[in-house]
Amino acid sequence: MVTDKGDSNISQAEAAVIIPPKAIETTTTVSVTPYEEPAAVTTTVTPGNNVETPVAIANIEVETAKEVTLAKPVTLAIINKASEHTTFENVEVYNQKTTTRAGENWNKVADAIYDSETNSYKFTLPAGASLSGKYSMRVKSSKTTGKELVGETNKEEKKSNEGNMTAIPEYKINFEATAGWEYTVSPEKALMNAGVDAADAQGMATTINSAIEAQEGTTGTYKVAHELIAGISGNHILYYLNQAKYCEKTYTFKISGGRTVTITLKFYTGMQITYTNVEASQHSGGKI
Repeated sequence: MVTDKGDSNISQAEAAVIIPPKAIETTTTVSVTPYEEPAAVTTTVTPGNNVETPVAIANIEVETAKEVTLAKPVTLAIINKASEHTTFENVEVYNQKTTTRAGENWNKVADAIYDSETNSYKFTLPAGASLSGKYSMRVKSSKTTGKELVGETNKEEKKSNEGNMTAIPEYKINFEATAGWEYTVSPEKALMNAGVDAADAQGMATTINSAIEAQEGTTGTYKVAHELIAGISGNHILYYLNQAKYCEKTYTFKISGGRTVTITLKFYTGMQITYTNVEASQHSGGKI
């Protein structure tokens, strides 16, 4: 057995290659390395879109010093980060033999089988197959994107040019807009809502978080500085309102015991700007 930790202790590993005697008929070295491969991230929102797609819970690359054709079947294993009481349903195995751009040329090759003895998801490479390659274990997830909404205010400003008949050609408005995304129901909370105990929820949450981050980018929000240059006519008042736009995304996973885990996140998509240049004589004194 070869693990990503360089030893044969599968309980302390993330991934392992289980090689029976005489499965490899040449002298070579074998290594297995977990890695992350992000999906293409976009801020494009399709309201009401519901997509069922496999998301990666683990990616591994198996490398050999020499090209190896297996004389006997070899097993690849990904360790479950929760206990045997909390496992994913419908784990699929994808294979990418050659190095290509992220997300391309992955083909489903089998369904993984959960093994309670080693607390791992396993897949068997048949005799005659090449050992080296990239493998991805994925779980089916339902992803729903809600409609785009208007949220908190980024900037609200009023600039009066009342009584001055000379226009202000360049009035600068500086503001910060929120970008990125954040959980409204985190993986750990969602797992506990589904009846998973705290220890298992913590373990499986790290796997789910990595899977979602591969789709959406790294968790977290940040501020982006902007500057707008506006013109204000003579004897006019400028009203400017900038509000964040966002949508809610929901990820649903099926786990053992017929349980459903539902994670929600707030994904910032841009901003809505309301800009008016009102003649001072029409000014009522109210807000935008």
